[in-house]
Amino acid sequence: MTALRLASGSPDMKKVGAEIRNYYGLPAKTQLQGVVFDLQEPIVFGSMNSICLPSRAKALAAPLPWTVSVNHQPKLTVTGVNRPRNANDVILYTREYGFTTGASGYGGEAVVKNGIVEYKSDWGAGNEPIPRNGFVLSAHGEGLYTLNGINSGDEVQLTDAGGAVLNLSPFPTQANEAGTPVEIPLDPAVTGVFLLHSTIYENASYGEPVATITVYLENGAKSSYDLIYGRDLCAFDEAKLISGRSEPRRWLAASVLGDGLGRGACLYAWQWTKSGSSPKRIEISPTHLGLKLGYTVLGVTVEH
Repeated sequence: MTALRLASGSPDMKKVGAEIRNYYGLPAKTQLQGVVFDLQEPIVFGSMNSICLPSRAKALAAPLPWTVSVNHQPKLTVTGVNRPRNANDVILYTREYGFTTGASGYGGEAVVKNGIVEYKSDWGAGNEPIPRNGFVLSAHGEGLYTLNGINSGDEVQLTDAGGAVLNLSPFPTQANEAGTPVEIPLDPAVTGVFLLHSTIYENASYGEPVATITVYLENGAKSSYDLIYGRDLCAFDEAKLISGRSEPRRWLAASVLGDGLGRGACLYAWQWTKSGSSPKRIEISPTHLGLKLGYTVLGVTVEH
């Protein structure tokens, strides 16, 4: 078997590769399920912050009160972090607290992912799911009136009592142009392809494609396969061993819980085996969902 080097020696992608390896705790050459992968230069589609979330321990210990700025205008004052919401509170919840806020419906909540308000509940709804790459603002009383003025799509930034910006929900870092497919040339002698891929994202969009993998053959034919969220990839919380399926085969290579609920991760592998003509190249095309979720190809290994 031969582990391919995916990128073209880009310093930026080498740095990204180092960050991902550090996050998963893996060496540059990693053996999973008997297959060695080169993880030095991955291919990242969309947001890096969906792959490697920064440690938030220091930010969570920052002095209160915190200021919530919406579209660059100060709007709310956070009165507490990761504790039960009381009367007239504005509480900020991260996954270090749990999977949901546990707050009652006597208030309102806004879900922020990657620095953007994704969803805001009305009064009477509560206990919203807490995203990995963001937080939930949960308000009661006077703070609720201000929270009601926040809309989906608004930009949100946090600062502590000293005015320092808190990196709890960083804006996405684009590592690949939106929708741009990546081609990987293959030796005609290749008889099989193993692709190691991963992403960290929320439990949503079941049944939707994250990316399409197409193997082009020397005789002009091609073999395409859609990676489906919930079947081929899923969040750590929903991880299930996927094996014994028909060709192409998928398996869960490794799972990493990390140092808290917000850092769970899974590595999945996809296998294509030759039938008929020799392969010419492999093409990986992310969908809109794949870009949003930060779909990443960590390594490609071929067998002869």
